[in-house]
Amino acid sequence: MDDLVNAAMTVPWLVAVIATVMIVLETSSVVGLLMFTDTALLAVGAVAGKGQLSLWLIMPLMIAAALLGDVLGVRHGDGRWRPGRDTWLSRTWKYYSGPAERILRYRNGVIIPIARIVPYVRTVIPISAGATGMDRRDYLRRATPGIVLWVVGVTLVGTGAGQVFSLIARHQSVVIATAVLAVLGVLATVFHRRLTRLFLSFATKARDPEHVRSARR
Repeated sequence: MDDLVNAAMTVPWLVAVIATVMIVLETSSVVGLLMFTDTALLAVGAVAGKGQLSLWLIMPLMIAAALLGDVLGVRHGDGRWRPGRDTWLSRTWKYYSGPAERILRYRNGVIIPIARIVPYVRTVIPISAGATGMDRRDYLRRATPGIVLWVVGVTLVGTGAGQVFSLIARHQSVVIATAVLAVLGVLATVFHRRLTRLFLSFATKARDPEHVRSARR
């Protein structure tokens, strides 16, 4: 593990470039369902925590990449893209796209910033926005707070994790430091899954008050 971290230190901007590409791809096409961008941001934060990258430069770059990905995603959806043959990717898309459309409609998109933080959901949100004809500027205005919170939050967690790893490795051992990071990784995975399930459960049950009033009439 220490060797991997040290290797990343020798080419810090390569880590940033890879993270940037992954973030753009995550929300610009359905391939984004295969991207692990939280891990990429954690890696960028860890490298920045070692002083190899400037947080004040790297975080705006990651935010710009996320915004670009969303713009491309909205344009992609505006082309009325639909999944093709029955594959794992198309089934995953269908699983998340239904709740995404309800999220966009709920109270005129008030929960879009939260949706932009949730794994997998954030991939289908901009594409669904384009497919439903949502105005691009309106979508970006609503999604930007969530993008900023996501990038800053995850990157800073990565910075802290990188510093903790260095501290433990320096005063204890690399094995203990690796074990601590492994435990944190498991906890983060569990949190991601719980967050996604909770949000999807809410999105499935959520009904726009306007639709409820219309139904009662």
